[in-house]
Amino acid sequence: MAASFSVRDAGERSHLLAENERLIVALKQANQELEERVEARTRELAVSERRCLSIVEGTRDAVMLLDPSGIIVSVNPAFARVTGYNADECLGTRPGFLSSGRHPSGFFAQILQLTQADAVMYAVKRSRRGRAEGETVPETR
Repeated sequence: MAASFSVRDAGERSHLLAENERLIVALKQANQELEERVEARTRELAVSERRCLSIVEGTRDAVMLLDPSGIIVSVNPAFARVTGYNADECLGTRPGFLSSGRHPSGFFAQILQLTQADAVMYAVKRSRRGRAEGETVPETR
């Protein structure tokens, strides 16, 4: 048996198709607006990242960045000056190798715990400057 459609059904279908077309246009417009917002935010974040990198690179304080598992992923130039270790020697390692034997018990565990909590830690520590000589000196701030 062949299906029969009334004029009313055709009008309803026409209305639904027009509504569908309107929704598609609205979705495309919303998508375009979101893409523009994402691009603008990405540019803002890139500027902010360059600004932060400039500050970290220019500070006299040793800075090391750890990933959530406690692996060193970046150090600044002052890190090498203060610790005696250059980036190639410490990237991919854990900060425990920096132990001078004078850190309080749990110091490096605290660093890892704070890293996992996305916290910032400021610590005055003893460094091994001129590690070939084994000399231990306090950091100057």
